[in-house]
Amino acid sequence: MGEVFSDGCFDLLLLSGGTRELLLKENTNDYANTGRKGCSFFDSREKCKQFRFSYSGKPADFCCNCGGGTKNMPLPPMPPFPPTPPLSPSPPTLPPSLPPYVPSPTLPSPPQQPPAQPPPPCHNFPNTGSSYLLYRDGGWSPLEIGSRDCRYFEEEPARCALYTWSAYDTSDICCACKGGTFTQPSPPSAPAPSHPPTIPPSPSAPTPSQPPTMPPSPPAPPSQPPA
Repeated sequence: MGEVFSDGCFDLLLLSGGTRELLLKENTNDYANTGRKGCSFFDSREKCKQFRFSYSGKPADFCCNCGGGTKNMPLPPMPPFPPTPPLSPSPPTLPPSLPPYVPSPTLPSPPQQPPAQPPPPCHNFPNTGSSYLLYRDGGWSPLEIGSRDCRYFEEEPARCALYTWSAYDTSDICCACKGGTFTQPSPPSAPAPSHPPTIPPSPSAPTPSQPPTMPPSPPAPPSQPPA
């Protein structure tokens, strides 16, 4: 219940908590460093003019000593609420059950790739033209090089950039010069065999004559009588 004065006035501040922070009255927002005070703090008219409450409250509205308050008997303050009983601990949360383990089907391994086949062997084309070499920039090669085939370039592939033939290019004919073919070339046709000389028949030998007929042997002599 609010504080009762002799003229039957009741302070209203007790109905809203009893105390509030105080600020200076003169339109400032500075705290008065008086702490929390109620209407009993305003025991003189000077304090009613000097201070005001921090939440837009005026002592002239709340306090009887400052000309405020009420003549009506205020309702008694509501009893405090009973303390809230502590909550019973909730049961532990169980983890969600996992579905049974189902092994994944074993996938067949992909078929192994066959090993890479080696490239087919390269075959030189036969050079049917002149086998004497020319410089690529023109002119015959030195005479000591002489007549050469693709084996000359297999010994030193750098020669492919220097020499070629008059009728064919070594880069087309020779494997060592990045030419040739992967197809087995047909072997050169063998020259037609020459007919053997005709041998005249040998003269016929004379037919041997029959041997002469031998005469019959003479008869044996008669046997001698015993003596």
